[in-house]
Amino acid sequence: MAVKLYRWGFCEAFASVTELQYDHLSWSNKHIRGLADAIAYCYDVSRFDAARDEDLKVESLKAAMLQGVETIDLSHNLIETEGVLALVRALSTPGALPNLRTICLQVNQISNQGCLALVGLLRDESKLPKLEEVLMGGNPDISDDTLDELEQVLEARSVNLQGAAACAIL
Repeated sequence: MAVKLYRWGFCEAFASVTELQYDHLSWSNKHIRGLADAIAYCYDVSRFDAARDEDLKVESLKAAMLQGVETIDLSHNLIETEGVLALVRALSTPGALPNLRTICLQVNQISNQGCLALVGLLRDESKLPKLEEVLMGGNPDISDDTLDELEQVLEARSVNLQGAAACAIL
């Protein structure tokens, strides 16, 4: 019974979220994997048995979960390539965060590999269709060539790279 109540409460609480702000928390890859799992959970329709009434109720709430999220701010943490790869996998889930406008990943420990994973995700214009801004500054392990590649993909989508308007503190 407690699991059902917890599941219902989780789904209900996340139905109205518009911003996931986890900046300046010293989060590592472990924390990002947890966040990525939560994002993927919201869009994984295989988790419930549709024949059970309580699962149908949760599923109807899940359909609304994180639909309103416009910003993910993960700036000023300890995120490395592994964390970005987990986030990219979650954001690759069909329908994930359809209203996301800004991703803040600045001032972390992201490498070329992590940035290129993000590039791969963003090449598919059906993913994150409303994206307007990606903040990647302050990741010293990302080469200028890799940033140029990211910028080319973002320009093709009319997405701004490096703007700071939506992140709380630079």
